[in-house]
Amino acid sequence: MRIVLMTGALVAGLSYAPAAYANQSFEFWLNPSVGTDLDENTAIELETAQRLRSERDGNVDTYFVRLWVKQAISEELTLAGSVERRKNDGGSNELRLIQQLSGKHGIVRSRLRLAQRFVDGRGGHMGLRLRPRLGLSVPLDSDGKWVAGADAELFWTLRDKRRRGNGYHRSAQHRRGEL
Repeated sequence: MRIVLMTGALVAGLSYAPAAYANQSFEFWLNPSVGTDLDENTAIELETAQRLRSERDGNVDTYFVRLWVKQAISEELTLAGSVERRKNDGGSNELRLIQQLSGKHGIVRSRLRLAQRFVDGRGGHMGLRLRPRLGLSVPLDSDGKWVAGADAELFWTLRDKRRRGNGYHRSAQHRRGEL
């Protein structure tokens, strides 16, 4: 079963790759983090990221630090909240407040994330984004330390962080796959 799932994910990824490559610019992400359990249901995590992007495509490098508090609310579900400070080369630095509900259902993974985005110098104007994600996580060893995964994630901008008319702009912006 595991081989069938991995083969299917590989074929799907390879068939999507040429179309995706034509519409993508280069990005390299580093995402170190450290965390600890506070009790059997509560954890904290300090997450950082460096997102290095191609300047010739008009994108700037991004760096953030994010503090998470996570609470297991059942065997399958975890509720989490985060405060993030993001620095974008060339300005438009942000403060983000993030809430998410994550689920584990066998090999299926789900996440629903809501983010409030406050850009420096915008007078407190808040952007609002909803990010549902669905994926698979298939163990590659008997201990479950190595896994193959694939995710599909949508970004819906419920309220643009830039002021446009009444400030509301809806769009499906992104799909992502990982293996």
